[in-house]
Amino acid sequence: MTTTRVGSSSSSTAAALQARTVRLFLALTPLYYTLIAYGVVPTTIRRWPRAALSFAPLRSTLMWAVLLHAAVAASMWRVYTASLVVLEDGAGRPIIVSYSTFPALLAIAHVAGCGLLLPIWWEAPRYKELLALARTLVGCLDDDDGVLSVDWPRRRTVIVSWIWSLALVLACPGVVIFWQFRLTEYGGEAIRVPAHWISNVLIAAIVSSLCLVYHIIRDVAEALAQRFAQEAGRAPPLSCVELLQYRRAWLTLRDMLQGAMFAPVSVTLCCTHLVVNNVLCMYHVLNSILGGAPPQLTLGVTFSTSQITLLLVVMCLAADGAVDAVAKFARSFESLEPNSANNFAFAREVFREALSHSPSPVCVGGFWYLNRRTVLSMCLMILTYLIVLVEFRQQDSCPHGGNATRLGAGGGDGDDA
Repeated sequence: MTTTRVGSSSSSTAAALQARTVRLFLALTPLYYTLIAYGVVPTTIRRWPRAALSFAPLRSTLMWAVLLHAAVAASMWRVYTASLVVLEDGAGRPIIVSYSTFPALLAIAHVAGCGLLLPIWWEAPRYKELLALARTLVGCLDDDDGVLSVDWPRRRTVIVSWIWSLALVLACPGVVIFWQFRLTEYGGEAIRVPAHWISNVLIAAIVSSLCLVYHIIRDVAEALAQRFAQEAGRAPPLSCVELLQYRRAWLTLRDMLQGAMFAPVSVTLCCTHLVVNNVLCMYHVLNSILGGAPPQLTLGVTFSTSQITLLLVVMCLAADGAVDAVAKFARSFESLEPNSANNFAFAREVFREALSHSPSPVCVGGFWYLNRRTVLSMCLMILTYLIVLVEFRQQDSCPHGGNATRLGAGGGDGDDA
């Protein structure tokens, strides 16, 4: 009888811990179900709506994802063949100069983002490492009236999740349709839309998932810092057990900063794809201006290009914001006074440890950091390659030092559609 009671008590404790862990990531729900609909993350269907990652063919949405991406593969092939036709039509002219044929090269580079699905599926099971850290964090927050109370998740994080979901549903196809049927000289086809659509979705899925996880880490760190400041100034001093819980929470948050980067290959390939497409899109804008393209075409291309830059900036700012929030939580130990804890010597050691182990920027696979400096580095790199492309354009425009070419502003380029 005693063994049965102990077993039921431990199972109920584990169930409560699991429920609180799910509540920690509750803000991800709108985005998560959107990614399921797009076939980005195959999930179980037997426990719906409590979906979990699963690659079982008969017990998950894997078959739906495979069928969806098979159609995307056919669309990719059509984009590739149609772009080759456009490039072959202008074989006698420099592609880098013509603003009407250059989008064909840009289309091939853009649909390459559909290949991000393979590293996403390969690294997806590693999310369990983040869940293990989340359970440890939830174990430190053992009071229901504290961080994970009725006002959790934070409203701003939920709003951000819904914004990302709406962007995946509306903005991703909208930008593709606008580009295909309004911004290309050679005309668009409906069959090309799915490849560009899913490419945008996969890129936005990686960026949005990272951003929301770091928003959650930031929210927890800010809530813990606020609660610690309140408890440090209360009449009953903090006990050693309470200080240990705060210390464990701080260490777990610090580990979660790196644990959230459980898909470094996907993030690296995503950022590489964003940088390459950003260079090509910005050059296409500049080439349209220098080539005498219609103003509405130039404005439309500029609007589409700005979204790529925005994704890079938002991802780096979200990671840096989480690091700053965890560092601020560590600095909240400075509010400890001799009368704020029962054992001030132990509290002082916790304070010294927090100051000596400040959280470092989020590292992606040990190769590069995800912070504000990365945004500046990427912008400088994009500018460098843009200058190189402009120099190539000048060389191709005037190969013999002439004054102008037939692809200049005289209007010869606009007749290639």
